[in-house]
Amino acid sequence: MNTEKHRLLIPVSINFSVRYLFRTGLAEQIQKFTQPVFVFTWDEPTLLDELKERGFECHVMPECSYDLEYLKLRKLIDLWFDRKRLKSPGKGIQRRYLDHRLSNIKVVKRRLKEMLSLRHILSKRQVNSLFDLERNMLSQYSNLDELRLLFMSWTPDAFFTLTPFHRQEELLSRIAQEQKIPCSTAILSFDNLTKRGWIPVIYDQYLVWNKYNAQEVLRIYPESKNKSQVSVIGAPQFDFYFSDKNVMPLKKWCELFGLDPQHPVLLYAGGPIELFPNETYFLKDIVDAKLHGDLPANLQILFRCHPIDRIERWKNAIGEYNFLFYDESWSGKEKLKYANITDQDINKLVSSLKYSTVHVNVCSTMTVDGCAFDKPQIGPAYDLDKSASKKLKQMYRQEHFLPILETGGLALANSKEELIQMIGESLAMPQLKSNERRKILDNIITYTDGKSTHRVAMQLKNFLEKNSKQSKCSV
Repeated sequence: MNTEKHRLLIPVSINFSVRYLFRTGLAEQIQKFTQPVFVFTWDEPTLLDELKERGFECHVMPECSYDLEYLKLRKLIDLWFDRKRLKSPGKGIQRRYLDHRLSNIKVVKRRLKEMLSLRHILSKRQVNSLFDLERNMLSQYSNLDELRLLFMSWTPDAFFTLTPFHRQEELLSRIAQEQKIPCSTAILSFDNLTKRGWIPVIYDQYLVWNKYNAQEVLRIYPESKNKSQVSVIGAPQFDFYFSDKNVMPLKKWCELFGLDPQHPVLLYAGGPIELFPNETYFLKDIVDAKLHGDLPANLQILFRCHPIDRIERWKNAIGEYNFLFYDESWSGKEKLKYANITDQDINKLVSSLKYSTVHVNVCSTMTVDGCAFDKPQIGPAYDLDKSASKKLKQMYRQEHFLPILETGGLALANSKEELIQMIGESLAMPQLKSNERRKILDNIITYTDGKSTHRVAMQLKNFLEKNSKQSKCSV
């Protein structure tokens, strides 16, 4: 009897995938019924050595490369995708927010260019021609042929990805589709479908966080209605929050930063620099309030840097104080998104969320993370410029974030004074809005039982078994 396992090719193209696949235990779970073949888009020797010692097959692939002519065409396709398929206000909200930092001339030029480009995608015939051209150009203007040879050498029976929207791994999914290999995707985060560009492959299986994401798949990619299975499985990276095994002892956690375990901690989670380059002034407002006696004298402030940011810009903008503590997140040396995430990194994050008293962040997933520990959530929504304030407030109304905002579990601060007042009230009465925070979890991650990793594994197992039976029947 042949008991050889089917081979499941899994690209890894960002540090968050390391957490999802290897730190949740998902890799071990799927290894019980299939042979996972992990293909990294960057070389991380320490991580690769660890995984090989754990018995996993790992490879490093060359970068997916595309010529300028092809990338120009993809920009046109993404424009069509935004206007004709996605039709989400979120893209426009973010664009207007980012535009406020540009000169009027630059904004007008970009809009004019978009209007001229739209002429090419007005009719169905033009759109079909556009996609025919894309398929024809792909092989000529990328290293598709090179990667096809590598792909075939790995002999996969199926394909699974967390980040189908990443250009650096996209060619692998195109080859899988070309080879008629069953394709599954577990969308990494709840904002990916509405904030990213066109995904060229229609997958046979979609695993998503919540009911909103399931509706988005069917709306944005109508081809999936007849071809794909869409299932809500929750957020495996949140499983850590529903188990005490990832919580450090309070004393040990405090020693990491030099915190006093007897005093309250405000956790400020920074956002990515490309979205919020001026965000440092919110933290500065909090620090200034502390210096002026507008916040409790014993309050400690812990700043956590975003993984796709550098902590130096915050230190340069804010400075050093005996009540301010900096926490550098996992970040790569050459590219910030290319990094290992260790068990120690996970434990530190879980403990910071648990032991801090109040959380502040700007329009971030960290709002949901904090709700897993029922901590008061505050979002700064102001700017010295009134026009910029309105645009920042709108950032909280992007499609993916609306199910958070509408619960009332996140308090938006419309001024520095409101921010400081909300922090003070939250320190005094942290139990307020507890029910609303629970609703945020229900809306965004669906499950709070700590078993989403297992759900992904079981969905994959059923998917592979189903396709294996269909393959045998067709022989």
